[in-house]
Amino acid sequence: MFSNEEIAVFMEELDEKIQVISDNLLTMEKGEDSPEVLQEIFRAAHTIKGSSAVMGYDRMSTLTHQIENLFEQLRQHSLPV
Repeated sequence: MFSNEEIAVFMEELDEKIQVISDNLLTMEKGEDSPEVLQEIFRAAHTIKGSSAVMGYDRMSTLTHQIENLFEQLRQHSLPV
């Protein structure tokens, strides 16, 4: 079981990473799909995946793993933006 403080830290980090993903998706929507933008999204998803796995939030970890895989394909140019 995690303390309220640990959960609060997780939630704060989650909010930050979701904001990074959201901001960068909006940047992509404007037509900028630079490697840096894709990397920022990938890195934020990777952090959420790891943190949620540590917390035992398996469904969240699985979802962010799928997001991470999608953005890896975009970074490798094997999937068009």
